[in-house]
Order: sequence, then structure tokens, then C-alpha cells
Amino acid sequence: MPQTLYFVHVPKTAGRYLVVRALNHELVNFRHLPKGKLYRGKPTGKLYYGGHNVCHSHPASSVRYFGESCTMDPEFHASRSFSIVRNPYDLLVSMYSAGWPYQPSITTQTMDSFDRFIRSYCDPGFEWVVPLQQQHLFFQLVGDDGACAVDRLLRFESLDEQLEQLCAPMGVEPLVSGRFRPSRRSAERDHRSWYTDALRELVALKCRLELRQLGYDFDGATGELEQERFNVALDFDVCRAVA
Repeated sequence: MPQTLYFVHVPKTAGRYLVVRALNHELVNFRHLPKGKLYRGKPTGKLYYGGHNVCHSHPASSVRYFGESCTMDPEFHASRSFSIVRNPYDLLVSMYSAGWPYQPSITTQTMDSFDRFIRSYCDPGFEWVVPLQQQHLFFQLVGDDGACAVDRLLRFESLDEQLEQLCAPMGVEPLVSGRFRPSRRSAERDHRSWYTDALRELVALKCRLELRQLGYDFDGATGELEQERFNVALDFDVCRAVA
């Protein structure tokens, strides 16, 4: 059994909570670590942080967040890799609330309303700033063969419990005080309040693959997450055009 963990961070899926709070004490000093002063790490730690980098060998985007492939790291192959997934409806709300990926550090474009954000994402004719993300919200986790390239997927909605289960066999104990909660204000926390019927139907069609593969519907999780169903045929020619 691997003795280390390797975390691949999909944007807006509680990655900061995991590396700054829950497993900060286990971080290894690693070249992908951003904002060094925020992350302590120690040589004897058991967690490698792969950042937002991709699990396939193709160029992902001109956006700097996806500049390298985890497959280049020996640590990725020698560790138990994992990532966190989230209800697509909720993930899209979190992306919009945070301004991601339509923020000044990424693009000069803006999204002035949630309605425009969703309609743009769901429009195949709209040139999304991260082309592969428009094909699949969790494109980072897709390997060259189209299958999920990480060893374990954790649910955002039950993160603390599943993180403890992942870490226990390695003798790692997450530092958790109280239940993990999303950062949105309580009045905005229920993603369902953001959607009109029209927007809900658009996402149901656009993200039908993610919803089916990861076991979600508009209201939440519909059952166990069956990772073997995660298989995506990404068009890597799209990202070559903008890389």
C-alpha cells in the first residue's frame, strides 16, 4: 500500500480547506505548493499537493492554473492519488460566486450575472476561457485513456468523514474542528435558490454526463459514487488551439 497521498485540486471543491487546515500538518515541501507562507509542510509529511494541474499529458489551457501534468511527478505514481468532486449545480454557483474562471488574473472578460454565466457555459458556441472545462467540469481528473486517473474520489458534501476514511490506513489524522461548511453565506448556501427552471434545465442537459457519472441530481447525491463509471472522451485538439 502507498505510504503517501497526492491531492489533485479541482477549483472550488474545498482544496484550500484541505491543504490549509485539515492536512496542512502533513504537507511535504513540494514544487507545486503555491503561496509558500500559507503552507507549512514538513519533510516527514505524507501529503503531496498537485495543485490544479491535470492528470493527462496533453496541454490543458493557456490559463496558468493548468500548466503542468501530474503524470510528470514520480510522487503521483508512487502515492495514493485523490481528488474531491461536487454536485455540478453547486459547483457552478461556487465558481460564479468566486468569479472563477472569469477574474482579472485569468481573463479580461467578465460575467455580470449568474444567468449569463450559466448560459455561456452551456452554449457550445461560446468560447469558454478554459475550453476543456466546458467539455467536462472535472476534466483535470481525466487520464489519456479517458478514465479517471486518480485512485479515489471524495464527495464534497461528506468531506470530513470520507477524508478520515482515506487517511486512516496511513496513520494520518486530519485536523478538523467542527463540520466542514462551504464558504458562501448561509442565505446563499443552497445552490437551488440560484436557479430558474430554465437554467436548471440547461445545466441538466449540459452536465448530464457529470451528473450521471458522479451520482448527483439537482437536489444532491443520488447514491454511491461509482468511480468506474467516470469515463470521458475529451477533445484535446481544442486545448492545443489555445495553449
